[in-house]
Amino acid sequence: MRLTRAGHVGVKEALPWARCGLLVSLAMTSLPAHLLGQGAVHLLLRAQASLESLRDPGAIVDAAEDVRGNIFMLDARSRVTVLDQHLRLLGTFGNQPGGPMAFRDPISIGVFRDGRVAVLDQARQAITVLRPELGGRQLVPTDTLELSFFGRAMCVLRDNTFLIYGASHGMRVHVLSRSGRLLRSFAPADPTLDPKVQAQFTMGRVGCDQERDEIVLTSGFLPVVEAYRISTGQRIWADTLRPYRPAEISIRGSGMSIVTWRAGHSVPVTALVLDNCRLLQARYLARRDRATVDTVVSYVFRDTSHTGPAVQRDIPLLVPLGGSKVLSVPAAQSVIQLQDVSVDGCRVGAASRATRR
Repeated sequence: MRLTRAGHVGVKEALPWARCGLLVSLAMTSLPAHLLGQGAVHLLLRAQASLESLRDPGAIVDAAEDVRGNIFMLDARSRVTVLDQHLRLLGTFGNQPGGPMAFRDPISIGVFRDGRVAVLDQARQAITVLRPELGGRQLVPTDTLELSFFGRAMCVLRDNTFLIYGASHGMRVHVLSRSGRLLRSFAPADPTLDPKVQAQFTMGRVGCDQERDEIVLTSGFLPVVEAYRISTGQRIWADTLRPYRPAEISIRGSGMSIVTWRAGHSVPVTALVLDNCRLLQARYLARRDRATVDTVVSYVFRDTSHTGPAVQRDIPLLVPLGGSKVLSVPAAQSVIQLQDVSVDGCRVGAASRATRR
């Protein structure tokens, strides 16, 4: 694989479906009237706190909550920040000024049932397990699990296994034991694609909901979104994010090039399963100009209708914690918020997780 100055990623083989032409960039303005106002998203504030360096909407990379309500937040400085249920700072772990570098490119965080914390570092191809001490004020590394492939996202399952999103041996989702033994794989990749292309297309976010036995997969290069059963590996749903700005895909000789548009492209940043809805968000990413990363588009898919997502652009980027709990960073504010999220038309009953307070 090669990366050129123009931002092209070249691979050995062409995509069969790409021979028909290029993916067209879809405008993120002038939304169709039938999409506006559908599936309104509501946020109920639980707690709010001021934290440094949170003006960037992408400052929170990932977050997880333990059984006591403590929140473990992975930030853009490659640190794990520990907060209590009221967002009071308990401690930090990771890359500190003048100290050793604990992570290179951490992308996902999860919590085991015994309270231990797992961090997936995609640059090191490894998962670091940390043991909280002193009520969460200190994190002590206990184990490091080396991966044989590039993991792009991770969920920690209730049976204390890892669910890893990343291309390996023709599959995209892999369940590993705490010791690193491969237990099973599912979500097959397109067998006509070069393995390097498969690896590129698994760069995205996932949403895991073990109550619904479901994982949602997204791709950083394509608007396609899929859902699979965690227990059986069966694909149960697929659709596309629209409107959406995909990267441009073109054929050059015997290879393929992935090129970002001058105005940037969309990148999925949130995948949340909420009752009988799936809430996804994509962030605008500028590659070759000076535009800021400040546009977040939200998509709502209902189980009863797969023909077109509702779209909202007036809610901040949400970081799932499990169930209806989310973290968010309001635009242009250096505060972090703990909220409950619900979506109109997604409730399944009085005991719905979306309506719990």
